[in-house]
Amino acid sequence: MNTIQRTILVATAGLLIVMLLFPPFEAKADGRTENLGYSFILKPPSDRRRTVEPRSAVRGKRYAMRTVYITGSVRVRLLGLQFLTVMTAGGILFFAFKEWKPSCIDRGSWESC
Repeated sequence: MNTIQRTILVATAGLLIVMLLFPPFEAKADGRTENLGYSFILKPPSDRRRTVEPRSAVRGKRYAMRTVYITGSVRVRLLGLQFLTVMTAGGILFFAFKEWKPSCIDRGSWESC
């Protein structure tokens, strides 16, 4: 294993760790799935929604607004697809640089070229 391959492995592992720490989240409400973006795994995002209550729920008012907080859940399929993409790209780069040998530019000595 050469230095470029080692760098590719470290970068791929670093990306996978960051992707695991900050996964994509979604919220399901009213039969819809809504994207909540990326957030730290231990602090999932929450979505604040206002819903309209009918007249019978609140006396004397035509409509009443009620706030509902929805906590997001991890989008496992998207996270798996991202993991697969990063692992594939890392594997392709790893094997592409298998036969790599340092050139004059990498050594920094222009006189010996």
